[in-house]
Amino acid sequence: PMTVIARWFVRRRGMMTGLVKVGTGAGQMIMPLVSGLLIVNYGWRHACLLIGLTAVVVLMGAGQLLRRDPAQMGEVPDGGSPPVRVGAPEQGLNLREAARTAPFWQFCTLNLLVFGCMITSMAHIVPHASDLGLDPIKAAGVLSTIGGMSMGGRLLTGFAIDRIGNRKSMTLCFLLLISDFLLLQVAGDVWTLYLFAAVYGVAHGAYFTLISPVVAELFGTVSHGAILGIVLFSGNLGGAIGPVVAGYVFDTARSY
Repeated sequence: PMTVIARWFVRRRGMMTGLVKVGTGAGQMIMPLVSGLLIVNYGWRHACLLIGLTAVVVLMGAGQLLRRDPAQMGEVPDGGSPPVRVGAPEQGLNLREAARTAPFWQFCTLNLLVFGCMITSMAHIVPHASDLGLDPIKAAGVLSTIGGMSMGGRLLTGFAIDRIGNRKSMTLCFLLLISDFLLLQVAGDVWTLYLFAAVYGVAHGAYFTLISPVVAELFGTVSHGAILGIVLFSGNLGGAIGPVVAGYVFDTARSY
């Protein structure tokens, strides 16, 4: 979906990416509740089966409505006119050309590190809140707050991208993330943890909205899907390593 948006929109790419990414935040907020209700009523095996079958139907159905490229349909990005020649070449670098540039590896490394921090926070924030004395409901509420606030972060970032650009938007996102991690060092009660979750949710949604437009700005749309896939793979690699390392550090030092 992010690659389709990048090809169909240029002037409004940020806002449209933000709108689509709101769906992710909505899923983070709604699906745990839906899953819980299904598990209570049908057991976890049937719940997994129902969610899996629903995902197959919905994703395959929605995929039939998508069109890869406006030029293939005689259209131009943002719904402009006049229509361009069907099959007109896209602009940018292919995967091989992009892989020979420093920004490609810099962005992959950046995502490796950032995902490592962000996924670690998501994985460990509930146990951390429980260690600080929050009851299970309030501790889980910290995670739900992140999902809910991320929806606002995605919309705000889409608006910002179209007005101040990707680089300034990403700089602001990093400043927000760093400030919030510093807040977490002193967060020791319910309201400070929820304040952390609210700010983190905005920054979390902001960063995940920025990734696709940044790839389009740096490398164009010729191989946007392949490049975005490798960038996200790098991030998910960091996301897989970070929580394990953090868990080991906690078990060793007895402190987050």
